[in-house]
Amino acid sequence: MLAVPKTKSKKKLPIKTIQAEFNHMIASGEPCAKCGQVFPVMQCSHIRSTKKQPNLRFDPMNVLPMCGYHHNFWWHLEPSESWEWFTNKYPGRLEYILKAQNKLVKWTPDRLLEVREKIRNRDLQGLLIAPELLS
Repeated sequence: MLAVPKTKSKKKLPIKTIQAEFNHMIASGEPCAKCGQVFPVMQCSHIRSTKKQPNLRFDPMNVLPMCGYHHNFWWHLEPSESWEWFTNKYPGRLEYILKAQNKLVKWTPDRLLEVREKIRNRDLQGLLIAPELLS
């Protein structure tokens, strides 16, 4: 009987590691979407939370770069004001998010490796989970 060679298993990356890389790509060095200032530490603010809509976690249409003040003390604490601002400043984005959130995405190890590669290449278009909605 022939021995079947063992294949090396792919190392499983924690989704939180890739999320941190994505957040850094979105926010680092970018101006705050609200005030326009750049600070040494910027944050990635999700429009729809990764808990409620995990399929949108790496979609660039679902995030904004924000300074800590506007992310923590405005976006999260003034939801009606921030929501009105968002829909006025980014017309069409909410429509995309509401449709894209229904697209099922399974974050398999292979899929996460693909996402990581797109993050490293800053391939925002490739990270969209529903690019057909933008056409």
